[in-house]
Order: sequence, then structure tokens, then C-alpha cells
Amino acid sequence: MAQTCEELNFDGFTLTDSQNLSNEIYIALTLVAKTTNALKRGPDVTNPITRHAAVTASAPLKVTKSSIGCGDNRSKNHSNGSGFRGCLSFSLDAGFIRIRWGVGQVQALLNKNNQKPPPSLGIYLNICIHIDVDLAAELVRPGVGIFVHFTGMPGAYRNYKNPVDQTVFDTLGKQYDKKRYGRGEPYHAQKITIEFT
Repeated sequence: MAQTCEELNFDGFTLTDSQNLSNEIYIALTLVAKTTNALKRGPDVTNPITRHAAVTASAPLKVTKSSIGCGDNRSKNHSNGSGFRGCLSFSLDAGFIRIRWGVGQVQALLNKNNQKPPPSLGIYLNICIHIDVDLAAELVRPGVGIFVHFTGMPGAYRNYKNPVDQTVFDTLGKQYDKKRYGRGEPYHAQKITIEFT
């Protein structure tokens, strides 16, 4: 997968540090480093509860010089976009208005704390490119479901969303099957329409 990303001229390749759900990230990133040339690589998010901070600080240096994301799939930052612990994490869709709002929130917080320079911001998108739109939707459904679940949590900021999207957020917020986290076949994931993805 990393080699394909490099062939397609992507800048970087990241993996989630979620030990109970994924393979060991630093072994995988070592394999990525050995099989690619210029591709930047590293963890996109980590979990400070299950991954000791000393490991998070030292392991990437053994693999490659890379930046470390913040948060995790269980981070409260994802649910409401209000946390700030060294970096700020949002669960937004790919709509320009929502992204502009998120960037504005970061800027407002930096201004409030008189913090400079601003952090480097990026967008994490769940995408699948395929000639078969239905199949592409099925392939991307598990990842989209995770992030929709965050926006469905109580207190999540949902301005600028249409009523149909709000219904999807409500459904996944209340009925997300945590035992089948990140899967595409459970009831909650199947409530995500192709138009929504």
C-alpha cells in the first residue's frame, strides 16, 4: 500500500496507533521505510493511555524522522473539536465551510493564547477511488462510520449540516456497535448512504 502511495505521488503515509485494533505500528512503519524511498511516514494518531509517552517519543526516531499526530480513536478531542493539548483535532466532513470553520477555531485559540507560529494543519479524508461507485462506497464505509460516530456523540458541533446528515449522525451516535468498531457490515455502518459518503 505504501509503495502504491509513493507511485501515485502522495507525500506521506500514516498508520493509526491503536494496539487493540491494528497491527503493531512501528513494525509496520519499519517495513514501509524499507520498501519506499521518499515517502514521509509516521503515526497519524497515538493513544497516551495504552502507549507509553517514552515509546511514542523514541520509536519513530528509530524508524524515520517524522511528526507525531495527537489523539486517538477514543480521544475526546474528536468528539467536540474543543480540546487543545499541544495540537487540536477535529472530526469534520470534507465540506469547505466546515473545514474553514475548523481552521478558524484553531486560529481563534492561538490568538487567545497569543501562540505563534501556528501549527501545520492537514486534512484526513477517507477516500476510495474505484470505477464502481457502489463498491467504492462499501470500501470507504468502515472509516467514514468511525468519524460519523464521533460527530454523533453528545455535545459535538454540527453547524452547517443539512437535516439528512443530522439524521445519520444521530443514528450512529446512538446505535454504533462498538464491538464491531471500524467494520462496514454492522447496522450502524449500513445506515450511511452513498450520497453521505
